[in-house]
Formats: sequence, structure tokens, C-alpha cells
Amino acid sequence: MLAKNAKVYIAARNNEKAKAAIEDLKLTTGKEAIFLKLDLSSLRSIRAAAEEFLGCARNDFRRVLLSDSYFNRKEQELHILFNNACALFPLYEG
Repeated sequence: MLAKNAKVYIAARNNEKAKAAIEDLKLTTGKEAIFLKLDLSSLRSIRAAAEEFLGCARNDFRRVLLSDSYFNRKEQELHILFNNACALFPLYEG
């Protein structure tokens, strides 16, 4: 997706692994993805990541989501979401 000029966010809880993946993508595509700190086991982290993605301050989160300030956001839309959570659960071999 980076090779096709898409803006790509790498959301991960491990900063070092995400930075390594971003560097690898940069070497491969010549373009840089954006790191977004996200730990799905923490609601506080999820909210902070959403606020970072939208580009709003903590107190403005609901106002930005629910108001006409659509074009004041850092990002207006999320077009595609890839979730790699399958590594968290072993395959059932029953």
C-alpha cells in the first residue's frame, strides 16, 4: 500500500518492533509508514491512539467525533484496516 502512495499507520504496542517494521518498509518501498502506539488490552491506550489518529486533544475527542469539525481532524477517514491478531490465539486442532 505504501508503494501505491497510501498513508499507512502501523499500530502496535511494541515501539521497537514497529520501528523495525517501518524501517523495513522504507527500505523496500522508499516511503515511510507512521507509528501509532496502541495496546488493545488497555482502553486508555485505545482512546489515546484514536485521539492521535484524529489529531485532537483529550478534551476535544467527543466534540470532534460528534460535531461538524470533520475537516479539522488530522485524518478524516480510515479506508482499510488490517488486523493481525490471529497470532494471539493458537489454532484449534480438535
